[in-house]
Amino acid sequence: MQTLGGAHVSLGGDISSAHVNPAGLGFYNRSEITFTPGFRFMNADSQFNGNPDEERASSRGSFGLYNFGLVFNNTKNNGSKFKGWNFAFSVDRLNDFNEEVSYRGENNNNSLAFALGDNAFNVNNDALFGLEEAAFETFVINPVVLNNGDLVYDPVNLTDIVEVDGNTTLFYSFPVQEETIRRRGSQNQWSFSAGGNYDDKIYFGGGIGIGTINYEQDKVFRENDYFVFGDGVNVFDGNDTALGGLTLREDLRIDGIGINATLGVILRPIDAMTIGISYITPTIYSINEESTFTLSNIINETINTFGGDVIDPGSYEFNGDLVTSRYTLRTPSRLNLGASFFLGKYGFLTSSVEFTDYASAELSSNDFNIDSDNAAIRDSYTSVTNVRLGGEFRLDAFRFRLGYAALNNPFEAGIEPSWRESYSIGAGYKTKDYYIDLGVINSSSESSYSPYVLTDGMQPVINTKLRDTRIAVTVGFTF
Repeated sequence: MQTLGGAHVSLGGDISSAHVNPAGLGFYNRSEITFTPGFRFMNADSQFNGNPDEERASSRGSFGLYNFGLVFNNTKNNGSKFKGWNFAFSVDRLNDFNEEVSYRGENNNNSLAFALGDNAFNVNNDALFGLEEAAFETFVINPVVLNNGDLVYDPVNLTDIVEVDGNTTLFYSFPVQEETIRRRGSQNQWSFSAGGNYDDKIYFGGGIGIGTINYEQDKVFRENDYFVFGDGVNVFDGNDTALGGLTLREDLRIDGIGINATLGVILRPIDAMTIGISYITPTIYSINEESTFTLSNIINETINTFGGDVIDPGSYEFNGDLVTSRYTLRTPSRLNLGASFFLGKYGFLTSSVEFTDYASAELSSNDFNIDSDNAAIRDSYTSVTNVRLGGEFRLDAFRFRLGYAALNNPFEAGIEPSWRESYSIGAGYKTKDYYIDLGVINSSSESSYSPYVLTDGMQPVINTKLRDTRIAVTVGFTF
């Protein structure tokens, strides 16, 4: 059923019911074991500041087990309208984080040093911490007191004093920027569910889900090949060999475990139609997070800074502390509605809609204040409606399936564009004792990202189009 676009809310007799709508377990009349291995291939195309001439492609493949499930049949044929319960255990991969994104482009406006200088504004250097402290210690930024008393930080890697026609002039230079972002890990759910059947008209069920998150992200950001633009009067073209470039490496590790519950009902008002509804409670995760960074800066020649300091050539590096934190994450709940129409022995059509309010997500912690984070969630996210469609055509023991899903933008208007849609196709063969299905799911999404943020809003923007292809084989045996 992987190729029905995820429209399983009103369908039964499939192991996906365990975490989508456990009422579907009531359709089983035999026990079953099933598993789904698969291969995923991801391709990303990224543009720097919307310039199609500065597009970079990257790709990555991964193998995984997307589902494993057991259904234990306990229905009775004793003439009673209540036909008993079925119980299920399943493990489902909800998200696969394995991907790689990279970009490269000329930035004619600013540098990472600008952002670090912005963040350090009017902060004494002995009070700096994190990336701003690292930038000060590696001479990426240098303190300067203005005539009005403000303490600003001169971006050393963007300025150089050059002698032109016997005059000493301050020139500004801008870099070529590039970054590679690698992500690994997955989000899985272990479901323990039960579904009942009353008179083949009302199906009902519930379940407990244990969610796990394992996420790793490694980012390497570089600036180099600095080009001097001039001071508006004099022009100095060429590479500024005094500036070697800087590199920022950031590592993030997240792991967590959580719990949720799912309740659902499926009604069959007529033989050719079923209507389903399910509610998935918020998942309460206990999260452990670790992060660290390294900032390095290379200066090839002596630099006379705007503040009058002299910086000697050399390689400077600052290793950030390992920062660990623990917090609780409450994800949004989900309400699913669906309907299926059966075409006799020829197959069926199915659809579902999902309602989720991403702004209802919430963090809590005893280690640090999360008020600003929760405010950012409420301001940045909104509620969405996701639509899923699917259909199956049957020809004797053969099955042919198509599916489509449209997952809407969870961000408020004007924040960050992010959408995802998927198309799927599959074929299978089913007998009384076993079945096998082959499915291909192709997803596409689009998002934007900035490696840093400036107070004037002129930071670079990288637009990325992701294409995700997954090939999965489902094998099941009944007993």
